[in-house]
Amino acid sequence: MVEVISGPSFSQGRPSRQALDSFSAHFRNGCSRQLFHYWLSKCDAQNIPCRPDIQPVQMKSLLSKLTLWDYVPEKETARLRLVGTELDHMLPVKPQGRLLADVVPEDWMAVMRTQRHAFYKKRCPVYFILSLAPFGRAHVQYELLCLPLRKIGPETAMGIGLLDRLALQKAA
Repeated sequence: MVEVISGPSFSQGRPSRQALDSFSAHFRNGCSRQLFHYWLSKCDAQNIPCRPDIQPVQMKSLLSKLTLWDYVPEKETARLRLVGTELDHMLPVKPQGRLLADVVPEDWMAVMRTQRHAFYKKRCPVYFILSLAPFGRAHVQYELLCLPLRKIGPETAMGIGLLDRLALQKAA
């Protein structure tokens, strides 16, 4: 199961408060809300934040769940720059420096690719509810919030995200 909610576009400046509130109303945990509000505080009237605008010291409680990536357009995926300790321990391979497509399940990757244009061109934050049910093991549901970042200039070339486990259900 995958649920995708694309947020309002920041390509023409900051969206309305109502559009932002409507998007964030979907979040199921406080960590996503905290990251989203922090990210919004770094947006100005015209633009999404640049990477240097994001200060890890200002969001210490989220660091273990955060990831930061660079978009690699020729591969249509992202390269993971920084990966929080909770995520690092959850994945079967060390993710830092790897392509996202080499780290996450292919069905998740396929859904994430459908949001590529909205995320990088329209500067839309994207919220995913992702499920993973390994054969004979507990069913796990995750919340993933992806927020676009600029390097320098107007292009969205990076992202910051938060992945958090929502539910764990016993295998049938």
